[in-house]
Amino acid sequence: MTENRNKNFIFEIYVENIPARFIISALNQTKELAAAFLKSRNLPHGEISAFGTYRRLALFIEKIPEKTAERSEIFYGPPARLLKDEKGEYTRQASGFASSIGVPCEKLKTAVLEKKGEVLCYERKLPPLSASKILSEMCVHIVKNLQFPKNMVWEESKLKFARPIRNFVAIYGSTPVAFRLAGVKSGKMTYGLAALGSKKISIKTADSYLKSLEKAQVIARDEDRKQKIVKDLRNAGSAMRLSVDLDEALIEENSYLTEYPSCVPVKYSNEFLSLPHELLSLVMKKQLKFFPCYKNSQPAPFFIGVRDGLSKGNKNVEEGFLSVFEARCRDAIFFYENDLKTPASVLEDKISRIMFQEKLGTMKEKKERVKAISLWIAEKTAGKSADLQDASSFAYLDLASNVVREFPELQGIMSGYYGKTWGISESASAALRDFYKPSFSNDSLPSTVEGCILSLAARIDTLAGDFAAGVNPTGSQDPHGLRRAAYGAIRIMSETAIKFNLREAVFYAWSLYKDVSGLKKDEECWLKIADFFWQRLENYSSDKFFPSALPAVKEIFYREGDLLRAMARAAAVNEISSSSEISVLASLHKRVNNILKDKRMSGPIRKELFEKEEEGNLAEAVEKVSADVAAALEKDDFKSAMNSLASLKNPLENFFASVMVMCDNAQTRENRISLLFAVRNIFSDIADLSQLSL
Repeated sequence: MTENRNKNFIFEIYVENIPARFIISALNQTKELAAAFLKSRNLPHGEISAFGTYRRLALFIEKIPEKTAERSEIFYGPPARLLKDEKGEYTRQASGFASSIGVPCEKLKTAVLEKKGEVLCYERKLPPLSASKILSEMCVHIVKNLQFPKNMVWEESKLKFARPIRNFVAIYGSTPVAFRLAGVKSGKMTYGLAALGSKKISIKTADSYLKSLEKAQVIARDEDRKQKIVKDLRNAGSAMRLSVDLDEALIEENSYLTEYPSCVPVKYSNEFLSLPHELLSLVMKKQLKFFPCYKNSQPAPFFIGVRDGLSKGNKNVEEGFLSVFEARCRDAIFFYENDLKTPASVLEDKISRIMFQEKLGTMKEKKERVKAISLWIAEKTAGKSADLQDASSFAYLDLASNVVREFPELQGIMSGYYGKTWGISESASAALRDFYKPSFSNDSLPSTVEGCILSLAARIDTLAGDFAAGVNPTGSQDPHGLRRAAYGAIRIMSETAIKFNLREAVFYAWSLYKDVSGLKKDEECWLKIADFFWQRLENYSSDKFFPSALPAVKEIFYREGDLLRAMARAAAVNEISSSSEISVLASLHKRVNNILKDKRMSGPIRKELFEKEEEGNLAEAVEKVSADVAAALEKDDFKSAMNSLASLKNPLENFFASVMVMCDNAQTRENRISLLFAVRNIFSDIADLSQLSL
């Protein structure tokens, strides 16, 4: 009996240049497809890893046995009593079952199943399957099932793939795994670095794959290429005494644009430093995939490009990088200088022809709404300022500029530069530059109050308008970035001194759509917006409050619409959540809610109908606590309001211990219900403690 030894397996798909953005998804799919296929064939294995470059996608699987284990396959059929009839002949049911599994009725046996009792069955022994055969089928399965954003067809079988396939490597241990697909036969030969002529390489074993490629100047593993790029960038920066922008996304993209990355520092003319540094950086990073360099946080006239191959003949590479850089920068200078010469009135006319949303009008109309909302917020908080007036008057104009059309990422930022030619102050320009912030969860906030107000106004207009127009985000669809808009608004409101009522702001935003039909601007729509904000708030506050503190103030926020007051209430609930009284109060509140469920208050509390001392004591406590809570809420002192609730604990406990609320006398019963409504009203002004899970 021969030993079933474990061996490793390598599979490489060698292709024409595949776009970098396709590769990560393809590698993840390759791993998933391989794991699922091997599981379906009962072939055990060790770790599965996938890695690749723009020329090859590779799959490495460890510890695969030479064959599958012997196993049995059991088929269950109809009840055992149906094996034969009264004449001793096989029944139609038994014959049908035997025929379906391809055996004579004589081979059928019986088994007892827990729920079905005794049934007919057949056990078939399955012979071991060769790992090489399974792996061959797996390779074909993977290639046929990989999904790409775009595909090509290039040969007679019409196989669809991201780019034409030119070679397959498939080796199990040291044995080639044979298959043929798309006119290409698998084997043990691949190709080296394209920059060196794609010389043929013979791979002896699966385990030698990586080293064989590295000798041919191909670093096959993604992580190894990334680490080399980072190391080379740091070394080059250190040699030049400059800091390098180690943009993770750019490092990853370069790692999929090369098979043997080498960094090439390049010096350029100081004249290009006249460009806004954000524009200069974007030209380098987005268009050219170069890494900008800085000295004392200011742009330095150097960048680092990444070439494919060893650093030989770098002078030519450096000249090539510099040539393409200068050409792109001169284009950027041309766009920028033309924009500086363009009057604001021309840009405003252009945005009047840019549609924001079919029902919500143009960008010029949006600008006017955002201006109105900005001034409304300013009146509620910091007061109006000339800078805010100017900034809101020029918002969105840069959408019509040449630079922003080329680089949409710079919208807002470019207005900060153009503001000087529009005759507005540095503070107003700064507000324009920042008002798209925060653009992601950890982004910085606008640096000025005016910028924060402008950012809030833009977000409120977008959210109010889209929800009223029925343009709600669904699943992965969020065309106007409403999730980001709401989260950013929460951050600005909670991390600055800008305080206003969100519900009032939404209704004010709706009031600006005077001549627009088909918009739903009502309480139901507000509740959808409130819920949308609340979901973002839960995420934002996940590490700030006790888990049930926010739910305790949710309904108050929906009703009141003040986000900051809701957070302050939650903070007060959070602070007293560890007190001895809170769990009792929460339990009492739940009991009050249960009694009042489906009931309505029939009238005021009538003290002359009290039959027990505990009713009067509770009424007195309600009257005093209600006044104390009202005074505390007037000053937004939610902690004091919460502490005042503790005075209800004993009177309410005694009331429930001695008083039957649902008594036979209708007047007495309704009066006691009115008293409990008064109790619940106090809670509902502060927090719904019944939501607490303590």
